[in-house]
Amino acid sequence: VWVFIDFLSIYQFEQTPEQRKKFDLAMDNMHLLYAHESTMTLRLEHLSPYPHPNGNPSKNSNVVKIWHKASKKVKDVARDQLKNNDRPYQRRGWCRVEVQWSSARSESHSNVQIDAHLGSSEEQKRKFKCQVAEHPDQFQDRTTGEEIKFNRPKDKPIVLKLQKKVFLQKANEREHLVVENVEAPEIAVLAKSIRYYKCLKSLTLRHFFCEFDQAMALCKALADMSQLPLTRLLVLYPEDAESERVLKEAFRRCKVKEKNPKIDFQTKIKEKEEKEMSMQTEEWRKRSRRPEPTIPAMLDFLQKDFSSKFFSLDDWMYKSEDDRRAVLKAFQRSVTVKLLWVAYRGHEWNGTYGSDLLKDLKKLQLGSGSSLMAFVISETNIDGSRKVLSRACSEWGSDQHCTWIGDYFIVSLKGPTENVDGQGTSMETLFQSLSPLPF
Repeated sequence: VWVFIDFLSIYQFEQTPEQRKKFDLAMDNMHLLYAHESTMTLRLEHLSPYPHPNGNPSKNSNVVKIWHKASKKVKDVARDQLKNNDRPYQRRGWCRVEVQWSSARSESHSNVQIDAHLGSSEEQKRKFKCQVAEHPDQFQDRTTGEEIKFNRPKDKPIVLKLQKKVFLQKANEREHLVVENVEAPEIAVLAKSIRYYKCLKSLTLRHFFCEFDQAMALCKALADMSQLPLTRLLVLYPEDAESERVLKEAFRRCKVKEKNPKIDFQTKIKEKEEKEMSMQTEEWRKRSRRPEPTIPAMLDFLQKDFSSKFFSLDDWMYKSEDDRRAVLKAFQRSVTVKLLWVAYRGHEWNGTYGSDLLKDLKKLQLGSGSSLMAFVISETNIDGSRKVLSRACSEWGSDQHCTWIGDYFIVSLKGPTENVDGQGTSMETLFQSLSPLPF
């Protein structure tokens, strides 16, 4: 995982001429990080608090270590000599445009505020903090109406230009848009910006709140866009019955179906269809080396909800190379699974599947945080299977990591089979402790 923290990852004040050149290059291309489909944005909107006066502050709690311009060095400066910048996150120019870039992705949940629980009001603590990208006129109006400030006033036209460039580029190429985890005001934003999505084929609203005025605004926009290739409006898992009701009523009142006959309003679809609607095309995923959308869900599942010590790879053996590797990487953070297993299927292990899987397993770097210990090939009581699978030891590169226990072929993933956990536990002992086995 590559983590980019902008104020730590690029040169800040005061800069040498060479550092300023690199800083400007970063600024010119910063939007690529925030708007790319292969990245996600996690926002911290609350300012770091000062030490509490009634707490136990350190002896230096009244000073701040900063770059001191006059002395040209980093030094401690008394707080009362500094001007406190307590401007809220949403009123800071670069912060707002970074939110806009991040919201231009195909799925709104790839841009999330993760410190909402620190808010002092119910509105600040609300669950749904995702946002919808604003069209350029909306954003420009907000920068004026909400008094969004820039440390350098000359940055404002640069920011407005970049926001417009990114929004129009992303909107013009977007075929599937998923708006998720949003409040009613974001539906109003969507109503004003949707006309820019010239290639949009499907719009999915999922886990959202909506009020009647916002629903009417959105449906009016859809009714007036007969040139749009949109064929489906999916309304999935609204957070209350009223949100779905007002959307249905607005869809009827605005006569969307009459004015734009190809648009269907749906609230239920098959699981397979929903999966297909929430992903980019297969060609796009292969080109950008993106796993199918079930992979992040599996990772979350393994860390939070999965309690078994065993996991079968049978369903993943013959997926694409990227999908198989993505699933295996998820187990680097599994806290319960100790054994991965797959059923032996005869001649298939003579081909590339078995060899490739073992190579992928060998590349896994399992630290102490992963519970995974071994890979098991079961159902090996087939004539000739021992010869085929023994050859897999050469693929692994060391017979110290491979062994047989009865009819099971075992690959130890963390250490030799005589010391699978670094504490002297043998594979036989591990198997006995995990009995009964599911295979």
